[in-house]
Amino acid sequence: MKKLLVTTALIFAATTAPAAAAESTLTGTVELNTGHSFTCTWTQVPEGEDCLAIVGDAQDEIALLQRHGATSGKFTVVTPRFGTIHRTVTKRANGTWLMRGVSRSTPEGWGFVCGGEPLRCAMWEGGTSKTIAKATKKVTRKA
Repeated sequence: MKKLLVTTALIFAATTAPAAAAESTLTGTVELNTGHSFTCTWTQVPEGEDCLAIVGDAQDEIALLQRHGATSGKFTVVTPRFGTIHRTVTKRANGTWLMRGVSRSTPEGWGFVCGGEPLRCAMWEGGTSKTIAKATKKVTRKA
């Protein structure tokens, strides 16, 4: 089973929790540097390959960009419980992908660096010793 992003897992938990009195509606928007953009709305698991990538893991987001020939994208997910979560994904000159995310609960930022073949991802967190440089080194070293 693929590992979902931490915030995504929380969003699903909040959305699908049986104790919830009313179903929450979440909206995700993606804008790619190729000019392609789309919006998905869901109360359970979203349908369609592109919409699933919004709530998937880091590899799913990269695959979405590659499917559309993009090298960067902006992801926005609006949730009643967690507020608005903004993420960007950018292909860097060294061939790695840098993912940055912010939300009201993590204003210092967090994200992933992905690279290598097969694609591996390492998490980084703003304000901690888990830096972008360390995550880059982790995914680019030989296995």
